[in-house]
Amino acid sequence: MTETTNKIQHENLVSRLSKMQKEIISYLFTAPQPTPHPSGGLTVYHLPRTGDIIDALGRERTAANFAAVSKALLRLEKRGLIYSYRAELCYWRGKGSGYALNKDARVHVTAA
Repeated sequence: MTETTNKIQHENLVSRLSKMQKEIISYLFTAPQPTPHPSGGLTVYHLPRTGDIIDALGRERTAANFAAVSKALLRLEKRGLIYSYRAELCYWRGKGSGYALNKDARVHVTAA
């Protein structure tokens, strides 16, 4: 009975994703993921950033689109569906973050 309850909660969580969140998940599925570094950490400088995701979704790089996509990414991160790698860890220019899927999250999203 516990398995059914968890499955139903998980399905509700995924079914409540917005269209933009589903598009982001679909894009991140095809995007590069973090790779192991010989020093024991992760190499993440190649991960897509907010601007890359906006381009992949076919939107213009306007302030409104940056805000909408950033908000969608934050909500996906809070749900544990994606990981955000901050600039201070990655040493790239600016204050942005790189994004990757959480491989442990079981999400099945089909592109619209």
